[in-house]
Amino acid sequence: MGLQSSRRAACILGACLASVLAACQGNLGSSGSGLSIPQAPGYGQPAGPGGAGGGAGTQSRQQLLEGAVYVTPATKEVPLPQVEGYGVTVALGTAPPSPAPGAVASVALVPPAQLRHAGTKEQAAGATGAPDADPSAAPSATPSAVPTAKPSSGPKPSPSPTPAKIETKTTIYPDDAPDAPTPAPTGEVQTFVKRSAIVRGYLMPAQDITLYGLGAVRFKIPSTEQAPERGFTVAIFQSGKRHHDKLIDSDTEAKLADDNVASDRSDATIVLKKATGYLLMLYGDEAPPTPAPVQQGYPTPENNPFPVPSTYGTPIPGSPGYPGQATYPPGAPGNPYATPTPFH
Repeated sequence: MGLQSSRRAACILGACLASVLAACQGNLGSSGSGLSIPQAPGYGQPAGPGGAGGGAGTQSRQQLLEGAVYVTPATKEVPLPQVEGYGVTVALGTAPPSPAPGAVASVALVPPAQLRHAGTKEQAAGATGAPDADPSAAPSATPSAVPTAKPSSGPKPSPSPTPAKIETKTTIYPDDAPDAPTPAPTGEVQTFVKRSAIVRGYLMPAQDITLYGLGAVRFKIPSTEQAPERGFTVAIFQSGKRHHDKLIDSDTEAKLADDNVASDRSDATIVLKKATGYLLMLYGDEAPPTPAPVQQGYPTPENNPFPVPSTYGTPIPGSPGYPGQATYPPGAPGNPYATPTPFH
């Protein structure tokens, strides 16, 4: 009897435990009143740029805008799309004229006319370098007849040229830009700060385009990127596969004028070949930090919204602890709130 009673009690206890577990399974991980399993931070949330849950420090500032330009022989410049105040412009044609200092324009010298009437035949021959002809000599041959030109119907109008398409893109703060070119070696110890990519312009012309030099590429930047002492680098790369870009020309001393950054190099022409992509890069030193806004005024005893509380509790008007009234320490001479004399 004792063994059967023990088995029966064990069965009843097992059934009760099974019922409790079945009731708790519906509340696992839920917001009900049952049991819950703590979840790891970011569990079940979509992964952001920085991994699970995302991260503000890993977000990219890159922005891209595409476009196209149709060029004719009368086109003077090729504007690329502008993104948030950043832009790229490529000037076509020849470089702006820059006459050398002290240059003097040459003037064609015209020999004096009718020298034979100013002196003898010998003087005229010495002045002109050839003997003078005898005016009394008769012509030896009759002039030949000049053939008359046939009337033409006029010049034929030339067909208008077909505009050439140029695919363009503008990217600000590109993440996959080539490294900035470094200054040319001088044979001595050189130190320079690595510059980051600010703007990348891309173009692929449908026909060959000739630039008068690196100065034909101008970059527009907003006022937040402009600083008097900031250094810039301008470069042109030929785009290659798997980011194997070929450097064509660069200038590590590009100048900032108004809101444009450009090089003054115009000594070597650059030919942009058709059906070939080119990268127009602008690099710059680290931008100076934006100063924090200056607060207008500082708290004073007169305008302090949080006065220092009195040691005697909440001050009342006219009391020593009230703002503007004298404060006396306990027991000090002249303190109207000194400790009263106990009565005997």
